[in-house]
Amino acid sequence: MYLYSITINIEDQVNDHWLDWMKPKVDQLLQHEGLVRQFRVLRILSEELDNGSSYSFQYHLPDEASIETFNALYNTLIANDMLLHYRNKFVEFRTPLLELEW
Repeated sequence: MYLYSITINIEDQVNDHWLDWMKPKVDQLLQHEGLVRQFRVLRILSEELDNGSSYSFQYHLPDEASIETFNALYNTLIANDMLLHYRNKFVEFRTPLLELEW
Protein backbone atom coordinates (compact mmCIF):
# COMPACT_ATOMS: atom_id res chain seq x y z
CA MET A 1 0.00 0.00 0.00
CA TYR A 2 1.19 3.50 -0.79
CA LEU A 3 0.55 6.57 1.30
CA TYR A 4 0.57 9.94 -0.40
CA SER A 5 0.92 12.68 2.19
CA ILE A 6 0.24 16.30 1.34
CA THR A 7 1.24 18.74 4.06
CA ILE A 8 -0.17 22.24 3.78
CA ASN A 9 0.62 25.25 5.93
CA ILE A 10 -2.00 27.98 5.51
CA GLU A 11 -1.98 31.51 6.90
CA ASP A 12 -4.23 31.91 9.94
CA GLN A 13 -6.16 34.83 8.38
CA VAL A 14 -7.61 32.54 5.69
CA ASN A 15 -7.55 29.23 7.58
CA ASP A 16 -11.30 28.90 8.27
CA HIS A 17 -12.30 29.99 4.77
CA TRP A 18 -9.71 27.65 3.24
CA LEU A 19 -10.95 24.65 5.28
CA ASP A 20 -14.52 25.32 4.08
CA TRP A 21 -13.23 25.67 0.52
CA MET A 22 -11.07 22.54 0.75
CA LYS A 23 -13.71 20.07 2.03
CA PRO A 24 -15.85 19.81 -1.14
CA LYS A 25 -12.70 19.73 -3.27
CA VAL A 26 -11.31 16.75 -1.35
CA ASP A 27 -14.74 15.07 -1.33
CA GLN A 28 -14.80 15.36 -5.12
CA LEU A 29 -11.32 13.82 -5.32
CA LEU A 30 -12.37 10.91 -3.11
CA GLN A 31 -15.30 10.09 -5.41
CA HIS A 32 -12.95 8.63 -8.03
CA GLU A 33 -13.64 4.98 -7.40
CA GLY A 34 -10.74 2.64 -6.76
CA LEU A 35 -8.08 5.34 -6.51
CA VAL A 36 -8.03 6.34 -2.84
CA ARG A 37 -8.50 3.36 -0.52
CA GLN A 38 -8.42 5.29 2.73
CA PHE A 39 -8.21 8.96 3.63
CA ARG A 40 -7.64 11.06 6.70
CA VAL A 41 -6.76 14.65 7.49
CA LEU A 42 -4.81 15.66 10.57
CA ARG A 43 -3.97 19.01 12.08
CA ILE A 44 -0.27 19.22 12.90
CA LEU A 45 0.20 20.34 16.50
CA SER A 46 3.94 21.09 16.50
CA GLU A 47 3.88 24.45 14.79
CA GLU A 48 5.40 27.80 15.54
CA LEU A 49 3.26 30.65 16.85
CA ASP A 50 2.17 33.16 14.20
CA ASN A 51 3.27 30.80 11.45
CA GLY A 52 -0.11 29.62 10.20
CA SER A 53 -1.82 26.28 10.67
CA SER A 54 -0.55 23.03 9.20
CA TYR A 55 -2.48 19.99 8.03
CA SER A 56 -1.52 16.55 6.76
CA PHE A 57 -3.86 15.09 4.13
CA GLN A 58 -3.13 11.36 3.88
CA TYR A 59 -4.34 9.37 0.89
CA HIS A 60 -3.81 5.59 0.77
CA LEU A 61 -3.32 4.43 -2.83
CA PRO A 62 -3.32 0.85 -4.13
CA ASP A 63 -0.11 0.85 -6.19
CA GLU A 64 2.76 2.96 -7.44
CA ALA A 65 1.09 3.66 -10.78
CA SER A 66 -1.83 5.31 -8.99
CA ILE A 67 0.49 8.04 -7.63
CA GLU A 68 0.79 9.62 -11.08
CA THR A 69 -2.97 9.37 -11.65
CA PHE A 70 -3.63 10.85 -8.22
CA ASN A 71 -1.21 13.74 -8.84
CA ALA A 72 -2.89 14.66 -12.12
CA LEU A 73 -6.33 14.52 -10.52
CA TYR A 74 -5.20 16.48 -7.45
CA ASN A 75 -3.68 19.19 -9.65
CA THR A 76 -6.89 19.46 -11.69
CA LEU A 77 -9.37 19.41 -8.79
CA ILE A 78 -7.43 21.18 -6.04
CA ALA A 79 -3.89 22.49 -6.58
CA ASN A 80 -4.49 24.73 -9.62
CA ASP A 81 -7.56 26.31 -8.00
CA MET A 82 -5.78 26.72 -4.68
CA LEU A 83 -3.07 28.75 -6.42
CA LEU A 84 -5.73 31.05 -7.85
CA HIS A 85 -7.62 31.53 -4.58
CA TYR A 86 -4.82 31.41 -2.01
CA ARG A 87 -1.65 32.48 -3.82
CA ASN A 88 1.11 33.45 -1.34
CA LYS A 89 -1.07 32.26 1.57
CA PHE A 90 0.10 28.63 1.77
CA VAL A 91 3.02 26.25 1.39
CA GLU A 92 2.51 22.66 0.26
CA PHE A 93 4.76 19.60 0.46
CA ARG A 94 3.91 16.29 -1.23
CA THR A 95 5.47 13.06 0.00
CA PRO A 96 4.85 9.64 -1.55
CA LEU A 97 5.50 6.82 0.92
CA LEU A 98 5.58 3.03 0.66
CA GLU A 99 4.18 1.11 3.61
CA LEU A 100 6.57 -1.65 4.70
CA GLU A 101 5.66 -4.99 6.22
CA TRP A 102 7.16 -4.86 9.70
